[in-house]
Amino acid sequence: MRQTLLGWKMTDAGEYNCDEYIHLHIIPKNNRELRLKKTSPNLDGHDMSDSWEKALVNPEKYKVFSPEELFEPLSREKDVQSLLKYLEKRYWE
Repeated sequence: MRQTLLGWKMTDAGEYNCDEYIHLHIIPKNNRELRLKKTSPNLDGHDMSDSWEKALVNPEKYKVFSPEELFEPLSREKDVQSLLKYLEKRYWE
């Protein structure tokens, strides 16, 4: 929540000439504990992401991706294969 609010406030104040933001929340697909958790029980929604999207005025500015989805465009580039393997092993395996 704080990251989305930070993006909004930075654009509102024009910090660093920022006039737009999008909050990308990267959660591994296998991290069901986080994906299904409802961290704010007073908000509507069935899980964390759904609850936060329903609370936002501009829910399109909040996107949830798995690391695989985020890095998929890079997966066809041979120069980054070792980096992708490292990230996979380190963070989402």
